[in-house]
Amino acid sequence: LIFKTESALSSQEEKKYIHNLEVKQKTILKAEIYPYPQDDLAIDNTAYALPGFSERLNVLLVSRGNLFLKATLESYPQVNLYQKQTILPEELSGYDLIIFDNIVPPPLKRGNIVCLGVLPPNLSLEEQDPQPNPILTEWQIDHPLLRFVNLKNMNVRQSLGTETLPEADILLRSSAGPLIQVWQSGGLRLLFIGFDLYYSDFPLQIGFPIFIFNLLQWFHPQVFDPTYSQIQTGEEFVIFPKAQKEEITIKGEFRP
Repeated sequence: LIFKTESALSSQEEKKYIHNLEVKQKTILKAEIYPYPQDDLAIDNTAYALPGFSERLNVLLVSRGNLFLKATLESYPQVNLYQKQTILPEELSGYDLIIFDNIVPPPLKRGNIVCLGVLPPNLSLEEQDPQPNPILTEWQIDHPLLRFVNLKNMNVRQSLGTETLPEADILLRSSAGPLIQVWQSGGLRLLFIGFDLYYSDFPLQIGFPIFIFNLLQWFHPQVFDPTYSQIQTGEEFVIFPKAQKEEITIKGEFRP
């Protein structure tokens, strides 16, 4: 028992009780009221909460060096950042998020992947000639990845000129084709950015660090979204397992 009190309330009166609690492990908090006399609807006298718990992510940046990405990712205490210039296929499952910055990844089957300025392999995309100075034409301002990100003044000097991935969601379109698209299939979640950061002024835009935060939150809302565990009865609850997990077992007890 953490907190207990007695209170008298008149009809339509409201009161708030705030109690500070340090949570060091995942747990369930339960709050109950015992009205006197008993009311006719007892089910709303009990509430549960899943308090936030600090979880750290293993993020790998596969790059020859990108100061913008490195500095932004290192600014988050939830991120354990690792850097390499090459990676073996068997190493992919060891990270919660992998960013390939202008380095071709091995064949992708599962995991949380960002391909930046490089074509993802084995996904039916043909390499085309680079496209100079693509003009941005349309972007999804309501998509979680572009929330609060204004691309109006962004300039891209050269893009890959790629096609659309089958059944992909196009977030940013240009005169040279899609520049940002997301694709999900089975255990693979892919964010494909069709231009090199150094061939654009995106890292100099005020929206760039916001985009990186949106990226982290989109891949791992359980860590970066404070409302992730705040669900109502009957709502869908999406679970994002670790990259190396192929099967998870959900255990719990029935709560009437």
